[in-house]
Amino acid sequence: MDPTPADRLFPNEIFDLIVSNFSNDPCSLRNLALVCRDLRFMAQSHIFRTLTVKTVYSSGRFRVSPVLLRFYHLIRNPETMHLRKLVHHIELNWGFADEEQLSATQFIFQSLPSISRLKIHGSARSEFVDAIKANLATNLNELWIKTTTFAKPEDLDSFQSMLSSMTCLKFLAVSFWCLLSSDPARDMNRALVLPDTLHAVSFMHPDNVFLRAIALGLECTPYPLPPPVVILEFWDPIRVNKSARDILWEAIGNNSLVVLDVEDGRISDETGEAVSLSLFYLIAYTDPSTSTDMISVTKGLKVRKLLFSCLNKRFNSLATFFTCLIPVLPEPVRQICIDFRLSTYHTCNTEDSSSDFQNELDAERWAKLDEVLVKRFEAGLLDSVQFRCTERIGSFGYSASLQSSGSGSTSRSIETKLDRRILGHIEGLLPTSCDLGIVEIDHYMMCFEPKM
Repeated sequence: MDPTPADRLFPNEIFDLIVSNFSNDPCSLRNLALVCRDLRFMAQSHIFRTLTVKTVYSSGRFRVSPVLLRFYHLIRNPETMHLRKLVHHIELNWGFADEEQLSATQFIFQSLPSISRLKIHGSARSEFVDAIKANLATNLNELWIKTTTFAKPEDLDSFQSMLSSMTCLKFLAVSFWCLLSSDPARDMNRALVLPDTLHAVSFMHPDNVFLRAIALGLECTPYPLPPPVVILEFWDPIRVNKSARDILWEAIGNNSLVVLDVEDGRISDETGEAVSLSLFYLIAYTDPSTSTDMISVTKGLKVRKLLFSCLNKRFNSLATFFTCLIPVLPEPVRQICIDFRLSTYHTCNTEDSSSDFQNELDAERWAKLDEVLVKRFEAGLLDSVQFRCTERIGSFGYSASLQSSGSGSTSRSIETKLDRRILGHIEGLLPTSCDLGIVEIDHYMMCFEPKM
């Protein structure tokens, strides 16, 4: 028998905290839903908050998960129609969908009034672009589309129409753009105009047509403030249209924060120059065949702040990388942040582990970086360099979460510990810079955010 309000030992807020603690544990949520009516309603709000439809391998081929059709029938049932309003996030993979599943997807778009985040793995089909425009344009805060191929320019026009209809979109991420153009000269002059509500926009692997379209769109958009953050991430070593790149540089305001994605801190064996950057908020073009380096890409930057997002733990390589890059950064760059990726390490032998970590750090390489920072500071070209170590999760702020459907929770054994040891060694590695007050160490930020 369900307890009455007078029978409850705790108020709803306490039960809500309890249920929220299991928000990433569907099995526990289902068990909580069996306890009583109130917990059932609270648990359902978490169980159905995110609808994830993945691809499964069955009978020798890939198929769309049966979850799609089960959910479709669930929200059509009059007894369970109330679940529609509980769904806030959808992640769909429809690359192998059949006609029945595509029809079900359209119905889902039409039936869920509370959708604020939509992730699509598969090309932006025209019928779904139209469905998003008709049903979700006034609600979506985040839109992610992976693998986007437009068969004809009219499809791009439809996509532009959808973007123009969105009134509260804050984040747009699209990857693997391709326009199958019959008239490249004409299509190279197309502009992709973004909603003026955007806080950030991410484009992964756009072809040159889209690269120029992005640049022209930013150039012609009448933003009252600098344009939203433009993220072109994990750049492939392909030839980038120089005029499009130059237009992008001009379109970025001098008050914008530029975030550059550092892969492994490689240095060219031929030139000794930094080559291992791919773009996060601007273009970082690397051509291994000619050792094209990041230095040429950063020429002309007018921004004061640069944030480097380092995606691995090769600290010595990264020290050498920054030693090569920082001296030739444009003069306006005065504040630098180096953000190492958070990882884990085994804690069985904590003292030995700490000692081994210190021995792995190459003091000579870091001494050269220390010297570079001091010289830039003495030249009046550096105010501060901040170090932090954060976790990359499936969050709004980090574009690489396009790769992940996770909620940000990480499962760890009791024998592992978050590895932020590098922060404890910065002062010893960069003593002169620290004495001059250049270095700032952030021990508090745990999750990556594109801000300084």
